Amino acid sequence: MRGVEGAVMRWICLVGAVVGVGVGAEASACSIVVTHEPTPYEKMRRARETIAEAAAVIDGEVIAPYRSEDEPAVVRAEHVLKGPAKVEFKVAAPTSCHEAFTEVGLRARMVLYGGPDVYTAPDTQTEARYEDRVLKSDRRKVWPWTPAPKPPAR
Repeated sequence: MRGVEGAVMRWICLVGAVVGVGVGAEASACSIVVTHEPTPYEKMRRARETIAEAAAVIDGEVIAPYRSEDEPAVVRAEHVLKGPAKVEFKVAAPTSCHEAFTEVGLRARMVLYGGPDVYTAPDTQTEARYEDRVLKSDRRKVWPWTPAPKPPAR
């Protein structure tokens, strides 16, 4: 009997420890529920809506990283496909469902909302190729995504 009770107690302690760690951890990713795989028609419709609702669409490079709401990322625009013809855009990440541009040198096409002083780049859940069709601009040729350069080894 004692062996069974000990095993049960160890199991309860293990479950409690795992649950305690899980409950104490802060959520750091955006949760999006997808009920089905969208059809190509639905993907194109969503891309059109995304571009129509955006305040700006740019091909840009992060020149100052996002640190906080008071210190948004600064992105130098190489191409402005939609929105104000600015050289630099400030981009904040108010939630985990927004892109936080934390690495200097990252180059990407960015769909921005908000403005005119500070923009946000939410995870739009659209596919790049559909956005590119709407914009009539293939980012793979015009402005390919590149990660931020790695710092030199010491």
